[in-house]
Amino acid sequence: MSEPTPRTRRRGRPLGRHGAAALRYAARGWAVFPLQPAGKQPRTRHGLHDATSDRRRIRAWWAACPTANIGLATGRLVVLDVDGEEGRASLAALEGDRGPLPPTLRALTARGAHLYFLAPPGPAIPNSAGRLGRGLDVRGEGGYVVAPPSVHPDGGTYRWASRATPAMLPEHLAASLRHAPTRARDRAPLPTALRAGDRAERYLLAALEGECDAVAEAKEGTRNDTLNRAAFRLGQLSAAVPGFADDATLTAALLDAADAAGLGETEAVTTIASGLRAGHENPRPLPDSPSRRRP
Repeated sequence: MSEPTPRTRRRGRPLGRHGAAALRYAARGWAVFPLQPAGKQPRTRHGLHDATSDRRRIRAWWAACPTANIGLATGRLVVLDVDGEEGRASLAALEGDRGPLPPTLRALTARGAHLYFLAPPGPAIPNSAGRLGRGLDVRGEGGYVVAPPSVHPDGGTYRWASRATPAMLPEHLAASLRHAPTRARDRAPLPTALRAGDRAERYLLAALEGECDAVAEAKEGTRNDTLNRAAFRLGQLSAAVPGFADDATLTAALLDAADAAGLGETEAVTTIASGLRAGHENPRPLPDSPSRRRP
């Protein structure tokens, strides 16, 4: 796929490369919506649910903000996100085990690549993280990806590495991905290190369970923000009980919830670490925590 070069205008206002590319995707029947410039967060009120191939709406969005990144809704398209060295190693192992993937439309990202496939007939392919291997995330029904020529938060640019037409997702991969996504109640039990006895510890355990449920059940477009808030709140609480719940314990539980929500591990680890760190800097005492006890 070649990059659109002419400047597309509406009432004399340039849409820029991003707006022109968004119109090009819409012409192929792909639904798009604007993201924050150099970011992944939606600019519209309903995020992914505002995605459309209506050219008038697309022109209005990018006339208002020509540098807005492009969110491309998946579902009819299934995108395999190959993240970093770990993802490339997992992809090589997957192809070694199940045979090479067909040539398909491919975009380069900041750390790896997006492989675009057509969803085969049958049940929808859900979002998933790590189901095909570590560093391999899938965006399907109810998901979206950042499309070229969007700008990555670190300053890099998403760009097309091939002009191929998207190939049909191989049926053997579709079958592996169609298993029902993990529900909150099906997540792994919390670590036994958190099953202690006093009131403060029970309070923190209940908070952790509640925050993990919220993350696992968060809707597309809100998942990363929900994870960040959960990590911040738990960081606040755990800081008030020194030596009780370390970051590794909380991170493990939150990562499991993030996986259930379909968030990629690399992004989730960064979000959790940031949230916990901010929470530690703003502690909130628990009932019966050491900071509340009288000598």
